[in-house]
Amino acid sequence: MARKTYLVLVNDVLRKLRHNTVTSVGSSDYSQLIGLMVNQAKREVEDAWTWLELRRYINVTTVSGTQRYALTGFGERYRLDCIRNDAYSGAIIKSVESAWFENQYPTDQAGRPQYWRATTTDGNGDPQIDLYPVPNAAETLRVHGWINQDDLSLDADILKVPSWPVVLGAYVHAIEERGEDAGTSLSKAQAEYQGALDDAIARDNLNSAKGTASDWRIA
Repeated sequence: MARKTYLVLVNDVLRKLRHNTVTSVGSSDYSQLIGLMVNQAKREVEDAWTWLELRRYINVTTVSGTQRYALTGFGERYRLDCIRNDAYSGAIIKSVESAWFENQYPTDQAGRPQYWRATTTDGNGDPQIDLYPVPNAAETLRVHGWINQDDLSLDADILKVPSWPVVLGAYVHAIEERGEDAGTSLSKAQAEYQGALDDAIARDNLNSAKGTASDWRIA
């Protein structure tokens, strides 16, 4: 099934509200409002599950003596899955709490990184991680995670997560904003939204179980 654009999503919601469709999301104040609700529902759907379509990874090359590394391209809305060291057959580097990390100071060791923690963001808003022991050689780490899509803004922007829960979620928010819809009660709309989301998660979970390493795409 073809993926839906921002404009198609907005028009789907407008149809459910029995409004005229538009030629652009920016055509009217109301279509722009529905566009905001589409993005709100998109964020909710993205945060509800670790979607196969949002799997991404980046390679980070360590530098001898450098402990902190930016995860370029991960942005603000991300979830980390694991970090692997390609130089050691994909050995997993373990996540630890900051308190454990702080207890290692001031006796920092140098060697092959075995632990990491999330820390501050860099100037671009990307997250950063600290490694321990501090790397003493150049090695390639593969950082896997889920990176949520930026908010849709152009009419032709294509949604990555399943579209029907997003449409129904935006419809729920539209009903909440203007009051009960003449055709559908808020409680019924919410139930349909949750049901569509549960179904989409179940399908994605099944596909994820059948997935391969190629499902992880470079960020």
